[in-house]
Amino acid sequence: MKKIQLSILLLFTTTMIIAQGFQGQATYVSKRVLKDISFGSANKESAGGMDAETRKQMREVMKKAFEKTYILDFNAYESSFLKEVALATPAASTGGMSMSVSFSGEDTPLYKNTKTKQYLQERENYRDQINLITDNLSVYDWKIDGATKKIGGYDCYKAVAIIKITPKQMEDYKARKLKESKRKTVLRPAEEPKDEIVEAWFTNDIPVSHGPATFWGLPGLILELTEGEITYMCSKVVLNPKDKKTIAVPKKGKVISQADFDATEKKYFDKMANEDGVIIHETKTEFKK
Repeated sequence: MKKIQLSILLLFTTTMIIAQGFQGQATYVSKRVLKDISFGSANKESAGGMDAETRKQMREVMKKAFEKTYILDFNAYESSFLKEVALATPAASTGGMSMSVSFSGEDTPLYKNTKTKQYLQERENYRDQINLITDNLSVYDWKIDGATKKIGGYDCYKAVAIIKITPKQMEDYKARKLKESKRKTVLRPAEEPKDEIVEAWFTNDIPVSHGPATFWGLPGLILELTEGEITYMCSKVVLNPKDKKTIAVPKKGKVISQADFDATEKKYFDKMANEDGVIIHETKTEFKK
């Protein structure tokens, strides 16, 4: 009954905010829990691996690398999610080595449309060519369990969804384990894929079906979300700002599905990896005297 009431509320209030030209912006900070990471051999820390203090420092560097800020601009049906561009700061060092980590796809806006149930994103492929990823939004089977809490003054409700593993994920896992068994060093051993529980907290006070990353589908803006090791926490919300920001629809590049784009990139980067499975192209490492 509660879920039906919330859906009716969303329909009614969304109609109102469309008429008013509603717009908003939410700022999210992401954090990631780093599980067991080995900087030695695949089986145990070898004599040639890092000492305990250096491994500790490396963990801190990697932890900071995963702490990022994102901006979600949205109206009634559309949203644009993008990592905030910050001024460069001196990288933390570990025993004479400084390290920064970046991931593909974070520097271009992720556009979502909850009316058409599609998302678009302009992405460069390994040939530096622009692709326009065009795909359907995943439909999450959210269950609202009745738990509530306050986030930044907003009354929030808890919702949970389960993302089932696919046969393809299990196939990739087995292939990766086979490769790892032949390597001397494994930075991060493959974990057997399992069904993943996604926990979200949304507020009816902002009745739009948006959220961080690719998440959506609740009768209110998602202010906090945990997916596996990653948590997105909303730190600021601005509604109906004086300076309206146009939510641009990505249009450049060759149209391709997410699955096809990922498969092509994986095939290329598998060839780029060294004998230990490390892809130098994606990790920038600078040694200092």
